[in-house]
Amino acid sequence: MPPRVHLKRVESDGDWAAYHRIRKRVLWEDRGLGGYDERHPDDRLAGIIHYSLCAMVRQRGLPDWTLPVRASALSGS
Repeated sequence: MPPRVHLKRVESDGDWAAYHRIRKRVLWEDRGLGGYDERHPDDRLAGIIHYSLCAMVRQRGLPDWTLPVRASALSGS
């Protein structure tokens, strides 16, 4: 069965809230870091598009597709 993946562009206030909630917890708090800035100017740079990834994946071996990623945060919840 191929992976089922859905990329959703982060656009609405609710999308941004979920995006920052995951990044803050996984990339900062879970690593003992503080000072996460939800209003960091890099988030709004031209040419930078933010997506949330919803995936149901069961893969044996390596996938035959690649996706360039600058930063990622995965949440088990």
